[in-house]
Amino acid sequence: MTVSPLAWFWGDDELSAARAVDRLAAALATETGGPLERWELGGNLEQAATQVAQINERVATPVMFGGGMTTE
Repeated sequence: MTVSPLAWFWGDDELSAARAVDRLAAALATETGGPLERWELGGNLEQAATQVAQINERVATPVMFGGGMTTE
């Protein structure tokens, strides 16, 4: 069984969080032999419903449209 790494960030230290994500992406790319597909979304209260729908779409359909995973 493969366990996916998880990190929680809070506060206003966006630079540290971005660097941690960059390190994680580099480590996973080395491990898997290819770069990750990255998608960034900045929160916007006026577009919250649309953004939640976008997140749901990306999480629910990765195997159909790329960026997904396979199991052996």
